[in-house]
Amino acid sequence: MMPKHYMNECSYVLTMESDSPRLRRLIRRPAPELARVDEVSLTAPDPKTPDDWVERALAENPTLEQTRQDLKIARKNVDLAKRERWPEVTAQAQYSKSEGGSFIKETTQQSAGIQLNWPIYQGGAVSAKTNIEQERAAQTRLQLDDQQEEVRVQTIQAFYDWESALEEVRSLRAQVTSTKTQLDAVQTGFEVGRRTSVDVLDAQQEYFDALRSLAQARHQYLLARLQLKAAVGVLNLEDLRAANRQLQ
Repeated sequence: MMPKHYMNECSYVLTMESDSPRLRRLIRRPAPELARVDEVSLTAPDPKTPDDWVERALAENPTLEQTRQDLKIARKNVDLAKRERWPEVTAQAQYSKSEGGSFIKETTQQSAGIQLNWPIYQGGAVSAKTNIEQERAAQTRLQLDDQQEEVRVQTIQAFYDWESALEEVRSLRAQVTSTKTQLDAVQTGFEVGRRTSVDVLDAQQEYFDALRSLAQARHQYLLARLQLKAAVGVLNLEDLRAANRQLQ
C-alpha cells in the first residue's frame, strides 16, 4: 500500500489533519494548523572557492577575534611590567588659611613640590614579572596560531562537504524519480496480471531506500551549510530557523 501524500522531490510524509480527534485528545484542546515542511533549496557555496571562505573566516570568526583581543591585553601587560623600572614623579600642592583673635591677623600658607622616586634595584621583581607577562603573551600568540589553523581546516572541510552533499542530493533526486517510475510500471504490471506481489514489494523497497538516502543526503547538505557559516562566524538565528523548516 503506497502512501498518498508526497512532498519535496517525491519524498513521502504521513500527514495528520489539524482537526484529527486523536490529536485533539492528545493535547486536550483544538489543534492549531500544523507547520509545513519547506522544500530544500539547493544552492552552491558563494563565494565559489574555499580560499575566499578561509579569508573571511580568519577575519570574522568570533573565537579568533576574542583571542586577538586577549593577545593585545597580554602585550599591554608586558609594557606595564617594563614600566615599573621607570622613575615615578609625584606632584604635591598645599594651601592653608587661618584666622586668629584680636592680636593675630589672618594668615595664608601655600606650598608646592615635586618628588622623584627612581627604583634602582628591587631584588629582580620587575624582571621576573616582565618575564611572566612575556611568557603569557607568547602562549596567547601560539593559541591564536593554533586556532587559525583549526578554523582554516574546518572551513575547507565544510566547504567541500557542502559541495559533496549538493551533488549527492542531485544524484539521489534522479534515483528517486527513476525508482518511482519503475514502481509505477511494476504496479501497472501487477494490476494486469504480469507481475507478482513480490515484484511490487521489491520495487517498493527500492523506492523507499532511495527516499531514505535522499532524506539523509538533504540532512547532510543542510548541516554542511550551517557548519561552513559557523566556521566563518556568520551563522545567525535565521539560518537555524530556515534549516529547521527544511528538516523532515
